[in-house]
Amino acid sequence: MLFPYAFVNHGVEKLHVYIEHLVLEVWCKASVNFNNTLLHADFKPIVESNKKFLLDPVREIYDLFKPLTITQKSEVADGFKRNNNIEEICSGGN
Repeated sequence: MLFPYAFVNHGVEKLHVYIEHLVLEVWCKASVNFNNTLLHADFKPIVESNKKFLLDPVREIYDLFKPLTITQKSEVADGFKRNNNIEEICSGGN
C-alpha cells in the first residue's frame, strides 16, 4: 500500500548538523592545535563528556588533517557535501 510520507522531526537531525560542522568547519580547516571551542556549541558538551569515544578520536582526526594541503582538505569537504546531497544521488547525478 502506498501512502504519503509524513516527516517526523527527530533529534538525529541535530547530529547531522554537528557532524557537518565537525567535518567542514573543524577538520577541513585544521591548522592550529585542536581546541574544544572549535566544536559546535551544542555538540561540545556531548564530545567532552565522552572523552574515550568522541573527544580523543575527534582530536586524532584533527591532527591527521592539519598537515593536509588546502586542496586535499577541499577534496574532503567536496566529497562530504556530494555524499550528503541525497536528492542528486537519487536522481542519478554525480
